[in-house]
Amino acid sequence: MSRRNLGAGLRVLLLDDSPDAVDFERTLLERYGFEVVTCLSLDDLADCPEGWTPHVVVSDVDLPDAVDTDVVVALSEHPTTKGAPVVLCSGLPIVELERIRDERGVAGCVSKSDNIRDLPQALADLVRPSA
Repeated sequence: MSRRNLGAGLRVLLLDDSPDAVDFERTLLERYGFEVVTCLSLDDLADCPEGWTPHVVVSDVDLPDAVDTDVVVALSEHPTTKGAPVVLCSGLPIVELERIRDERGVAGCVSKSDNIRDLPQALADLVRPSA
């Protein structure tokens, strides 16, 4: 499979309160063939297309509308994202993200500042291990 088709057929939900981050990540993933739906808050999950479910969720660690809520728990309980693996994507250093990943039991992590360009391959490897 060519790198340009790395995400062909794979649905990704991007959840981040930064419109700039969402735009950059969406553009990056779409360049590799991923189908991307974006949300700027947990509340926006209600606006996902009816019946649409992601193969994987890419989420920022902290969201303004999740002050007293663990984002990972909220995603695991929401009908749209329940059962989908979660990859944390944050501006935190990768070492800190790896610690959070291990504590929260999520599928993976990518640092926006350290290795954001690895996101397409990381998602493809997670959802389609032979990619």
